Amino acid sequence: MIPAAFAAGTTAREGETGAAWLDDLPTIVQDLLDRWSCTPDGDWMHGEVGVIVPVRRTGEPLVMKVSFPHPGNVHEPDAYTAWNGRGAVHLHERADADYAMLLERAHPTTLRDSGADVAVVGGEMSRLLTIPAPRALPHPHHPASTHAAHNTPPLRDQPHNASPLRDQAPDATPVPDQAPDATPIRDQPHNASPLRDQAPDATPVPDRAPDATPIRDQPHNASPLRDQAPDATPVPDQIHNATPVLEAPGAPPLRDHARELPRLSDRADEWAEELARDAVEFAGALPDIVVARALAVIDELVREQPDVLVHGDLHHRNILSADREPWLAVDPKGLIGDPAYDAVTFLKARTLVLMHGDLLQGMERELAAYCEAAELDRQRVRRWIQLELVRTAYWVRRYGVGAVRRGDIARDPAVQMIDELAINWA
Repeated sequence: MIPAAFAAGTTAREGETGAAWLDDLPTIVQDLLDRWSCTPDGDWMHGEVGVIVPVRRTGEPLVMKVSFPHPGNVHEPDAYTAWNGRGAVHLHERADADYAMLLERAHPTTLRDSGADVAVVGGEMSRLLTIPAPRALPHPHHPASTHAAHNTPPLRDQPHNASPLRDQAPDATPVPDQAPDATPIRDQPHNASPLRDQAPDATPVPDRAPDATPIRDQPHNASPLRDQAPDATPVPDQIHNATPVLEAPGAPPLRDHARELPRLSDRADEWAEELARDAVEFAGALPDIVVARALAVIDELVREQPDVLVHGDLHHRNILSADREPWLAVDPKGLIGDPAYDAVTFLKARTLVLMHGDLLQGMERELAAYCEAAELDRQRVRRWIQLELVRTAYWVRRYGVGAVRRGDIARDPAVQMIDELAINWA
């Protein structure tokens, strides 16, 4: 029932706590099946930190997602609630104490493997998912689940020192309604490698195609930022063109048990301190001017950001083909901040696809296509990417890349690729 690879990975990562949760998992799933009047409809699948159980309810194909309790999934249902089906799978039920959701079922085909113009579709999805920040309502007390993981540490926001490349989803078997739980949070362990999810035998190949399927029923010049609350932080003109667009149909505010969504701007101080420390510890790894530019991005773009909801882990494996729409997003982190951040998570995943050609040229091409589709200012996105590249260059020196944890890390080809991008991306 529980996939062997998922059980092994959970135990290796979480130890006794993970083993205890795995013991409880069949009971958790059965209780949720009963509570939500669902029947099983296929074999269990998995990402990295959760299982996906295909189910049916009154004949409708859905999936149940149950995750190991970890901070990266805390706000996933809140984001789905805010979108109300706009650009993402519908949330039908949620059981926060069990880190469980009942979701619309999509197809296994990810955007990466579709033959569509990946950058264009990614930009269109970003435009759909960027909506005014939902109101956060009080979080009333609710009884803890009897199935809560044993000795699970208190939840906290996604760690500020998480790796800039950590969110890439593994090349696991596609899951019909969600790409594998790529853990950049990686609030799975803090020393997780930003490149570890790349399958060792994966051969990155460009998957761009000239004709991308447009997002159905969404005007190409639409901007999802129209109806901001009067006291919302104004969205700079260079982020989106101010063209009206319909918001998520009938989207309610976050439900009573919703939490305040984390804000990217709250990470500015820690990111600045992290860069200053790394620049001293790894002196000479990057030119001083490159580090200075990254610090300037924090001061000029990170500290003050638009009051809008963004996906937080948008990439080509977290966008799945579907019936209701050509494409639907899954696995959101639910962040408040600059839509340029989603461009960063999307384009950084593309480096692994483009790295065997002219990487800089490929990145420029995809940056232009993504920004045009998303209606984002290209220079603003470029600066965000430069910050992430610098953070990543230091991160891999501290924690390694994939299986490389020792030796002369600077000689690793992946590290050299990151350094080249960080230095030349200006």
